Amino acid sequence: MGQVRMLPTPANDVRSADAVRIYPATITVSDTRAIYAAALDKLVADFGADTNVALLDQEPDRVSGWFTFMWGSKANSSGRPVIDI
Repeated sequence: MGQVRMLPTPANDVRSADAVRIYPATITVSDTRAIYAAALDKLVADFGADTNVALLDQEPDRVSGWFTFMWGSKANSSGRPVIDI
């Protein structure tokens, strides 16, 4: 399974809702952007809009457990996760 890694540049006081609003705009492929946005919207709903993303590295088991719970068994034949949008 994947690993949760700390951001290379400290992201102090960045709310998850703000990060999720800004990050998808950096993805140029619309289908990919929609899939990432859907996944990140679910993360915000479960972790809270005011969660400081810089502190998520202090809870790697919680974050990886969340991803495993949400999409661990939902893979298509290519092995890529299938996300219901």
